[in-house]
Amino acid sequence: MTASLFLALAGCSPSQDDASAADTADAGSTTPPASAPPPPETGPSPRIMHYDCEGTLVDASFDGQGQVSIAVDGSTFLLRTEDGAQGTKYVDETGNQLWTRSRDSALLMRPDHPDRTCAGNEAAPA
Repeated sequence: MTASLFLALAGCSPSQDDASAADTADAGSTTPPASAPPPPETGPSPRIMHYDCEGTLVDASFDGQGQVSIAVDGSTFLLRTEDGAQGTKYVDETGNQLWTRSRDSALLMRPDHPDRTCAGNEAAPA
């Protein structure tokens, strides 16, 4: 009886050929190994915002790479990202700043001008 129990259990365990077939099937698998690096992160996409900054109209073109071009009072300024306590702060070397606080709110600061709170609307895609 012991011998028949042993033979029955031996028939339940995978043979060496079964293990080889499983290894071969895994070799053709398209699933990447667990150590594969994650896909690269994509940054924010470019967008255009129209702001009303307490009566001063500002058009802002965000490039998605850390820069924004703003058109205000007939002048255009190129601002670059700088670390801010909240939101994203864009500045240039002359002191112009646009500090985005949320997707549709910002603060405009310019030398010799009062600071202005801005409410924005995203431009429709072209």
